Formats: sequence, C-alpha cells, structure tokens
Amino acid sequence: MNTAILLGLIACICFTSASILKAENEDETRSILSNTINRTVESLRVQIANYDPLLLTDKSISVSELGDINVKKVEVSGFSNFALTSLSANALTSNVGGTLSLPKVSANIQSATLSSEALDVEAEVTSLSVELVGATVEFSFRYSVRTLQLTSLSIIPKIQGLDLELRGFLNGQASELIITSEEIVDFINEFLSDYQDAISSALQTGINYLLRLVGSPSS
Repeated sequence: MNTAILLGLIACICFTSASILKAENEDETRSILSNTINRTVESLRVQIANYDPLLLTDKSISVSELGDINVKKVEVSGFSNFALTSLSANALTSNVGGTLSLPKVSANIQSATLSSEALDVEAEVTSLSVELVGATVEFSFRYSVRTLQLTSLSIIPKIQGLDLELRGFLNGQASELIITSEEIVDFINEFLSDYQDAISSALQTGINYLLRLVGSPSS
C-alpha cells in the first residue's frame, strides 16, 4: 500500500516539477510542490477509501509449490486512513522527504484451509485476526525530471503495535497462536532496520520500472 502511494507521489512530483522550475524564488517552488503533493495524497486517499473495507469471499488459490488455499471470508479495513504527517519538498534541488502514517489496519479471516502434499500439511484456520497499529514510513528521495526516475531513495518503516490471534487445526490437532505487541514489535522493527538498504534499493528499482511505463509514449 505505501509503495503504491509513494509511486503516485513520485510520478506527480516529477511531472509537476517540470512546470514550476521557472518560479521566481525558492519559497514559491517549495509552496507549489508541497501543495501539489498534499493534494495528490488526499486524492489517492479518497480513491482508495472506495475499497475500504476490502471484503473477499469464497476465494480459492492454487500454488504449485505450496498447495491449495481456500478462504471463505477475508475483511481488511483501515488502510485508507493514511496521511502525510511531515513533508519537506524542494523542486530546485529535486529533494523530497517526509513521513507517511497509518493509524491502524485490521484484518480478519474466517474459515481458511491449506492442503499441501509438498509440505505434508492439512491446516484449517477457523479464525484469524490481525491488528497493526501506528505504522509509519519515513522517506526521502531525489528525482530527475529529465529522465523521470528516482536517483536515490531511502525508507524507514516502523510499527508501534501488532496483535495477532490465530485459532484452527494443524493436521487434525487443535492449534492456537496469540502474539502481542511486546513479543513481536521490536523484532519486526529490528528486521526492517537491518534490511532498510535492501528494501529501499528494491523499491527504487521497482518504482523506476513503473515510472518508465508511466512515461512511455505508448502507455
């Protein structure tokens, strides 16, 4: 989700910057670009809100290396409540930085099954609830208007809370898993920090590929 938001922002910023570089002073370019970014974020939020909550029912997926997955009902909510809580943008230097915040996302699964011969697993999830609280992504990037691409990107994702409750059966045996914030948040944030450079590099490569498609005359 945050990747899609960043992509929309970056495409908008690159196209907008080309038209405001002739502004009379630096303060004017900062104001124009910041206002454009804020309007873009709000526009994206409104569009995404049309699909929030997201409800899927009676879905089946077959993965050759994993097995068959069947889900009776999945509901995800809260993912459209993101906002830019800080922003610094300068079209003259092509630098943008800020923080995207997402207060809470909830996901619930009712009656899901996994049947895998490769893993020798027969699993049934009778209920699964996940609540992600206080997700933030601090980001900074530099872009090129001429080539419509990112020349650098750094992101630092963090979460403040995560609660998970899973109940079901594994190979016929009743199973229960309950994870609270204290047990998992530090581990997740440490993992994200350790792989920050790899995540940023992968996102930069992916976003630049999509930007090339956006900027292609045939698209």
